[in-house]
Amino acid sequence: MVYIGSPNIPSESMGFLLFLKIVATFEPFTTQHYAPIVLTALIGIIAIRIGRKTTEYNQRLIGLGIGLIPFLSVATRMLYLAMIGEFTVTGDLPLHLCRLVALLAPFVMYFKWRMWLGIFYFWIFIGTLGANVLPELSEGFPSLQYFLFWLLHSVLVILPFYAIFVYKTRIVFGDLIRAYIATNLFLGLCWLLNLSIGSNYFYTMAKPNIGGHLDFLGEYPYYLLYGQLLIVILLVVLYLPYALSRFKSQQRY
Repeated sequence: MVYIGSPNIPSESMGFLLFLKIVATFEPFTTQHYAPIVLTALIGIIAIRIGRKTTEYNQRLIGLGIGLIPFLSVATRMLYLAMIGEFTVTGDLPLHLCRLVALLAPFVMYFKWRMWLGIFYFWIFIGTLGANVLPELSEGFPSLQYFLFWLLHSVLVILPFYAIFVYKTRIVFGDLIRAYIATNLFLGLCWLLNLSIGSNYFYTMAKPNIGGHLDFLGEYPYYLLYGQLLIVILLVVLYLPYALSRFKSQQRY
């Protein structure tokens, strides 16, 4: 395994950085699990209420601000690992789905890229929301990993709500198709990269060691096959409210 970044920094600073690495074990379904979700939900509600009452330019600035939080979380994690000499090409590139969304988020939210807003709706509610319910997190409060995990995964969930209630984004069937195609293109690219360098991005080679929602889909490679069926079902379920709304509108006329 190749590590990038040799920690050529003072021993006092290195000691502090290593202190941030592991402080406590994360315990799911406890206060340290619920607190960041509740806090982020409150921030999201406030941002949406403000966004609905301001100008279009300010709406985009607020969207940019929300998108920058997960972006900076991913960037900080990569920088931190490089500083302590533990960044690896096989494990720490921003090629898991949530990290990819985080890197795109500031641009998508500021420029209101319609195609990506539609894809984000499905990707975040299917992937990132699941990471909030069953977090793949080993280090607990107040470790750096703990804060970066929630600043990434919880804040990302705000984005589709903001797009729907502030940008007035309406999901159409084409968004479902694009999300499915984009998911499998990304899956295929990650699989090829994983074969080339021995990595496990997007978990195409194995499930994460610390558990998570993939545990419910069986062992490799069956969870990839079942995952395809599950993705289709979840895409349809998430599109269903919009399909029913359009059907009811047509019935009125």
